[in-house]
Amino acid sequence: MKTGDTIWIVKINKPSPTNTSCINTEGIEIRETKILGLSDYKVCLDTDWFQKLDRVREGRRKDLKYNSYLDTTSVSIRVNESILGDGVYALLYSTKKPTKRTLNSMYGKISNEIDKRFGWMMSDVKDSIYVMIDSYNFKTK
Repeated sequence: MKTGDTIWIVKINKPSPTNTSCINTEGIEIRETKILGLSDYKVCLDTDWFQKLDRVREGRRKDLKYNSYLDTTSVSIRVNESILGDGVYALLYSTKKPTKRTLNSMYGKISNEIDKRFGWMMSDVKDSIYVMIDSYNFKTK
């Protein structure tokens, strides 16, 4: 990995229908960006906000609750007074060009997180995310 290498940002957004203030639109977004800088601890990407990712250091574990890493899907299920208060969001910074297999892997992480936290109560959300992924067309993007 070096400065100038391509990184793909893959987002799967499923906001709650009741969340009218959400800035994330429903769907799948894939964008290409470049690495601006590297250090022993961080990777800086050429995005509007100069996104920084953490690098895994020897002898340390990934802390997915607070940090983002290359080639590691992070899943966020935001809740408030209802179970699906704000929605389900998955994010991946990939060193490889995304494929259908990439999206299916992200769905697996989403599905596991939903099952772990809510069980069968959110199976309709899982189904709608699966349909979104299944109908995504890479050729038109």
